[in-house]
Order: sequence, then C-alpha cells, then structure tokens
Amino acid sequence: MQSSIELIKSLYLGDRYIEKLTWDFDEKTFKIQINLISFCGAENDEWLFDSSRDIEHGVLIFSGVKSIEFMDNTNFPNDQINEIVVDEAGSVLSFKLFADSISSSGKNIESYVAIVADSVRVSVQTATN
Repeated sequence: MQSSIELIKSLYLGDRYIEKLTWDFDEKTFKIQINLISFCGAENDEWLFDSSRDIEHGVLIFSGVKSIEFMDNTNFPNDQINEIVVDEAGSVLSFKLFADSISSSGKNIESYVAIVADSVRVSVQTATN
C-alpha cells in the first residue's frame, strides 16, 4: 500500500493530458493513459526532475478496483491533469484525479474521477493494446 502512495507522490503530471480511460470489469482494473508520465523526487526539500525516465503514452493501472466515481455523467476528465491525490481508506487506497473536461462545444470545466483500489502501478504498455 505504501509503495502506491510513494509512486503517486513521485509522479509529475503537470502539463500532461489524459489520452484514454479504460475500465475492465472482469479484471477489476481501471487504466488512465497519459501523454507523458514523468518522475520527480525531493532531496533536502529540493525538487528533482528526471526526464530520462519519462514514459510517453504511459498508463496508470489501478488494480483491485472496488469503485469508480465520476463527477457527473457528462463531464469526464479528458484533457489536462490538474492534480492526483491518494489517501489510505482502511485496507484500500482512495485516489482522486482532477483534470479538465472539454466538451464538444469547447466549454472547459474541472472534473474528476475517484477510484478506490488496492494498488496502482505505471506501465509503458498503452491501454490500446
């Protein structure tokens, strides 16, 4: 559980956008494909950005999914990622990803997807495979 929290804290998703959302009911996974996933760290309260580990079209894979909640049924996160937070919720983790939602008319609002799952990992394999 702790490694999932540490992973989320090590990600840099600023100026990144969502390419695809995939929910697999049978495998109890939820995948968020992102145009570029970067990693950062902190040393002596100094932010360290490491672009050598960037993953183009990377995927956050949430496993052991218990529930998924979208802000509403019309404004799905489909653009720039604003923030991702994670908290322990008993024996599982609660994730909330805030991102812009752009409608077909061009209207932009902040939306979210909330995920309760056992863990999260990063994959280089795109969700389209």
